[in-house]
Amino acid sequence: MGEPVRARRVLEKARREFGGDPVVEAFFALVLHDLGEEARALRVLGRAFLDSCADGRLEPYREALRRKFNALTRRRPS
Repeated sequence: MGEPVRARRVLEKARREFGGDPVVEAFFALVLHDLGEEARALRVLGRAFLDSCADGRLEPYREALRRKFNALTRRRPS
């Protein structure tokens, strides 16, 4: 808490060790937000949601959502 740069380093290591863990991804997204990387934070959180959600109601929309989340960091603010 209160040390987002240090938290980012810790969480980047955790991501390498526990790739795809939705808890790690959620905390990483929050740290990215704290560091002003809102689009990347939403991308990380959205992808973690899609990867961990087994709800069948999501299936018709999964690929469209994945494309939209993936595109978030490609655009640069003007």
